[in-house]
Amino acid sequence: MAVFVISSSNYDDPAFWSAISVSGPGHTLDFRGLPASWTVTVDPPAGLIVIHDGTRSVTVGEEGATGTDAIFGPRTDLDDFTTVLAGDGNDRIDAGTGLGSVEGGAGNDTITGGPDGAAPPPWRDFGVNDDVTGTFGQDHFRYAAGEMSNADVTLDDRSGTSTDGDRQQDWLLIDSTNQTGILHVRGFDHGLDRIVLREMPVSVSPSVNPGILNVTITYANGNSQSFEILHSGGDTPFAFDDFFTTEMPGGGDDVLSGGTGSDRFIFADGWGDDTVSGGDGAGDVDEIRLDRLAAPVSVTQSGSGAGTITSGTNTITYSGIEQLTLTDQADAQNAQAATSGVWIDGRDGNDTLLGSRGADTLAGGGGDDYIEGGDGDDLLSTGLGQDTLSGGAGNDTLRNAAGDDSLVGGAGDDSIVATEGDDTLDGGDGNDTLIGGGDEDSLLGGAGSDLLLPGAGDDVADGGADADRFVFEDDFDDDTVSGGEAGTDVDTVDLSALSEAVTVDHFGTEQGLIEEGSDSIRFFGIEKFVLTDFADFQTSGADTAGFQTDAGLGNDTVYGGLGDDTILGGGGRDEIFADAGDDLVTGGAGNDDLGGDDGNDTVEGGDGNDYVQGMGGADRVAGDAGADTLLGGSGDDTLAGGSGNDVMTGGDGDDVFVYAPGDGADTIADFNAGTTGTARDGLAGNNDFIDLSAFYDTLVEVRADQADDGILNQSNSVARGGTADYSDNASFGNGSLTFTGASAERAFFTTENTGVVCFTPGTGILTPRGEVPVEKLRRGDAVVTRDNGVQRIVMIAARRVGATALAARPGLRPVAIGAGTFGGHRGLVVSPQHGVLVRVDGEERLVRATHLAGLAGGSVRRLEACRQTVYVHLVFERHQIVFANGLACESLYPGPMALGGLRAGARARLAALLPDLGRAPVTEVYGAPARHFLARRDLPGSLAALAPAGR
Repeated sequence: MAVFVISSSNYDDPAFWSAISVSGPGHTLDFRGLPASWTVTVDPPAGLIVIHDGTRSVTVGEEGATGTDAIFGPRTDLDDFTTVLAGDGNDRIDAGTGLGSVEGGAGNDTITGGPDGAAPPPWRDFGVNDDVTGTFGQDHFRYAAGEMSNADVTLDDRSGTSTDGDRQQDWLLIDSTNQTGILHVRGFDHGLDRIVLREMPVSVSPSVNPGILNVTITYANGNSQSFEILHSGGDTPFAFDDFFTTEMPGGGDDVLSGGTGSDRFIFADGWGDDTVSGGDGAGDVDEIRLDRLAAPVSVTQSGSGAGTITSGTNTITYSGIEQLTLTDQADAQNAQAATSGVWIDGRDGNDTLLGSRGADTLAGGGGDDYIEGGDGDDLLSTGLGQDTLSGGAGNDTLRNAAGDDSLVGGAGDDSIVATEGDDTLDGGDGNDTLIGGGDEDSLLGGAGSDLLLPGAGDDVADGGADADRFVFEDDFDDDTVSGGEAGTDVDTVDLSALSEAVTVDHFGTEQGLIEEGSDSIRFFGIEKFVLTDFADFQTSGADTAGFQTDAGLGNDTVYGGLGDDTILGGGGRDEIFADAGDDLVTGGAGNDDLGGDDGNDTVEGGDGNDYVQGMGGADRVAGDAGADTLLGGSGDDTLAGGSGNDVMTGGDGDDVFVYAPGDGADTIADFNAGTTGTARDGLAGNNDFIDLSAFYDTLVEVRADQADDGILNQSNSVARGGTADYSDNASFGNGSLTFTGASAERAFFTTENTGVVCFTPGTGILTPRGEVPVEKLRRGDAVVTRDNGVQRIVMIAARRVGATALAARPGLRPVAIGAGTFGGHRGLVVSPQHGVLVRVDGEERLVRATHLAGLAGGSVRRLEACRQTVYVHLVFERHQIVFANGLACESLYPGPMALGGLRAGARARLAALLPDLGRAPVTEVYGAPARHFLARRDLPGSLAALAPAGR
């Protein structure tokens, strides 16, 4: 068979084309020599080839064609070329009935299989006594019923004689096996035209004459049909396949190859047994389209882009195909054996589409479809009809159109969106998003933290296990919501998108009714609510488990339940009362009215001039910005006014008031009232308390500031003409503290209720000049020691320990030794590790102050309420026993524990005095302690068993 090579030098040469003269099929047109930028269209039904070089087109036609640039040689038809090699470029090849092999090459090609490529010609029906004649093109005739007597069909008569054909394949369908007379067939192209029988005959009786065939065929049912066929084959011996077939048009066996690029293969009915290769170019998308077929197809995909398509006796074996468009019939497609994703458009019809183990795109179209994604992150969609979509494993996306559909996400974080119809949405396991449509839908979240948007219509939504969120928009109608109780269980109803206020009424634990105008939501198993930005109302007295509410903007009213509730007022002038339980209430912006009621509540006003009540229980009551009124109520409460000029009333119980620089001019209305103890019993926690240690170093300063104008505001400072130096303290600035009923007497402000320590650098140290305050001693000053007479100080170190350090290390809190204890004539406050000289069983021993505080007797105790202190250390050439407020106690002994309590600068100065300290035992560098220390386990149980050492 001949091969004709078309190149850029001959494609527009009429002489080249007119020299091509062939007869019969089997020849090849090779366009692969053309540049890749050119395009080729081969259209056998039209009898045309069009070559476009980028600027102009050259059209080549069969003999007799008009409007062309070149014509094939005599009696040469495009159907004679059964192989087309298209080469590179974006080509369009219509395989028609003649082409058996097409190679598209590189480029985005469209390759059409079946009889035409475009839609086949319509069937022309005729019957008894009819006389019909075909055109010069392809014709389809159908004899539908009745006898063939006196019926005459001329398929084509291009040469003017009844035996000559037009070299266009015509088809005559005998659409029954009824008993008939003789059907006269004229203009039959021998070997090209076909008579289609409904079934294969059991016997054939031919009579052959030159150009005429008389044949009688007999079917299994006993009926026979006779034909008189005038044909172009001369006296060629009879061959059944040259005249008759049981396959519909397009039944040729084609080999179609798209090459690189994105190619499209289009099939019509009766295509035969074809092989399609889409090619594997990078990023290409090759497609097989079956939407012209009248019968359904069955598709089995066995691998990546590979599989088999069947419809009746027709088969397509394909590879390298990324997309399939099926028919409008009831198609069946199965890709479960494939590991990579598939793209399927099922179109109309009741389709069954089964995805692969990869990420699939499956579209059902109209009809009652069943679509299953399988593994992978799939996209499933469908059109009209009663459809079932199942995502399977993976993070799937499911979409439907109108119809009462079932959409099941399966395992994974799925997205399911419904439109019209009464649909069922089931997310399965995973964190799913379910969006209902406009009718009565059922939404099932399943396990995982799901997002459910029921939409319009009377919907039923069930979140299933874990923390789910139900979001509503306007016109949601009458819905029922169940949050579920399994897993991580904080289910939320979100109403923030609504444009009107709502009413929430709990008629039981985690259940109740929400109303917005004529719309309603019955809820069960809901722990959290997000309300609207309008004036919402919520009452929850029947709830015992506790809930959370974010009321949003608007002037909201919320009444808590009997459990531990969290209620956030948000913006607006809110009224919130928490009822029983340990509740958290915050007002947010606006002038709010808040109450905690029973339980240990936290009630915070937020911005605005708020009225905040703790009520019963040990509450934390806070005002934040604005001029707030705070009431603690009964119980041991904590009140913090925040910025603004606040009024705080603790009520009954041992309350704690909080004030910080910048908090404003606050008033405490009942300080020291309603407490369980007194402010001077040495016990912390049984009286009201406010930490003033950042503002004052001593109680003397506190009392003096109160005395000058009745307000704590540091108005007695040196800067204001007073005597107190507050330069190293926090400043009140423009703020102040007013204590209703306060006085400067010692009984009102104490260490226990202010945190300002009794011990100051004022402890008297015995010197040859008498007792001298420790803060006035300097290096080189003489001090009286118990063992070695007068000794001079070689170093003084002071360390301030603030509230933060004391809170982090309570063991640093100082120890107070009462007056008269062990010979002291005044009370003394020392560090917990400080050694005090006592006599035990007649022996003098040093005992650490912290150990003394643990003994019965009550005159030595740890100052638990102390918020800050200053420790002053005296260092001599050797360890000494000195007298502080008449009590015999130690100077600093530079052991590891004492060194750890010094600041870096003091340690450096001590190292300069004792260079070998740290490199040799301290006993070698500094000497032994003045006395042995008695271990805690060796102490008696009571202070009374210890005696003073004396002088």
